[in-house]
Amino acid sequence: MIMSKLKDVLELIEKGFPVDEIDLGAPPVMLTLVAAKAKRTKLVYPLELYIEHHLSHNIKLRRMSRSPERWGIIQFNSNSLSKTTQEFEYSRLPSQRDEDFFTECRWTDPKEAVDFYFDWKRKTALRFIEQHKITDVTIDQVMTHYWEL
Repeated sequence: MIMSKLKDVLELIEKGFPVDEIDLGAPPVMLTLVAAKAKRTKLVYPLELYIEHHLSHNIKLRRMSRSPERWGIIQFNSNSLSKTTQEFEYSRLPSQRDEDFFTECRWTDPKEAVDFYFDWKRKTALRFIEQHKITDVTIDQVMTHYWEL
């Protein structure tokens, strides 16, 4: 499930345009809380501005500068999403990264990485909604993220 604007950017990458980073939006837990708050209270300003306020928390798809053929899903500039644990893990110094790290936390196809991210985002949001018994927010509201605001 790739949003249309994001799909356009991925097509530009495929055509060789020099795109090094794509903002994938706020983490699913944050979006769930923001959506719940928006429904429970009258916001002083629109939901988009609440999300804009948290841009530093946003997750990014980033082309790795030392290995431009590899892409990582990064948060806080130092954490990489692991394919196995599906958690953000601290990214070691570049000189300490081995092939296991690249296999675990990097993709060679940016579309594959984005698909993995959206699958992870949906699962994480559903788990959070269930754990905290949030009833006034649907998964579709959480999945409607930064690209579609």
